[in-house]
Amino acid sequence: MTIKTPRYLLVGAGLVAQKTYIPRLQELDEKGRAKLMAIVEIYGNEHQRPLYSHLPLSKQQWPQEYLELDLMIRRLRIDCVIISTEPFAHKSYGLRALEKGLIVITDKPIITRKGACTSKSAASGIAEDFEELQNAYDELQSRQQTCFTIQCHR
Repeated sequence: MTIKTPRYLLVGAGLVAQKTYIPRLQELDEKGRAKLMAIVEIYGNEHQRPLYSHLPLSKQQWPQEYLELDLMIRRLRIDCVIISTEPFAHKSYGLRALEKGLIVITDKPIITRKGACTSKSAASGIAEDFEELQNAYDELQSRQQTCFTIQCHR
């Protein structure tokens, strides 16, 4: 029986991704256990790409032609999305990945809101956002078995 090699999309290539996800995925790739298909940077951070020039990435891993995330996921046959962005973006990428039936790995905190320490409504919004993610996950689980993991770097 042949086991399919999981195909990963990394969203965000900042310090955490450079220290954790990229090296680990490269190790797994060498063993045939994972394939990093692409890295995307969130809108507004594209200017940071030169900071990642020291990483051993091929040009295809910075797919310029894909302006539409859904198209990239489909064409590259992505199985798993790693969300390593600012926490404010975690929810939107998490929901999109669950919509597409993908496995999700995200950095902690899973969700945050501006002013959550000083605003009761912002703090309550975190619970609402989590519930929205939980509902999307539960709905996906009713159709297929998958996983949504929160990574804590130590």
